Amino acid sequence: WCLFLQSAELSGTTWFSLSSIQLGLVASGSLYGALGGSLLAYRVADFLGRRIELVTAAALYISGALVTGFAPDFVLLIIGRLLYGIGIGLVSNSEATFFLPKMQCHCY
Repeated sequence: WCLFLQSAELSGTTWFSLSSIQLGLVASGSLYGALGGSLLAYRVADFLGRRIELVTAAALYISGALVTGFAPDFVLLIIGRLLYGIGIGLVSNSEATFFLPKMQCHCY
C-alpha cells in the first residue's frame, strides 16, 4: 500500500480528491513543522538536554513517517507531516551545538 500524490488510481485511496490548497498543505506541512520545531528547539534543549532532544527528534521522525505512511484520511496525513517537520526543526538546531564542540582542533 503506497500513496502517490500524482495519481489516485496508483495509490488506491478513496479520499484522494484534494484541492490545490490541500496539496500545498501536504507538500509544505513538514516545512511548517520545521519552523515550529526550530522555534522550540532551544527551549527544549535547555529543558531536556541536547542528547534527549536528538532522541526526541528521532522519535518524531519515526512517528511522523508512520502516521504519514498509514494515514487513512487527510487530517492524519497533515498531522504526520507536521510531526516529521518538528523533528527536522529540532535536529537542525541541535546538531551543530552538539557536534561542533566535539570536533574542535586542538592544534595550538
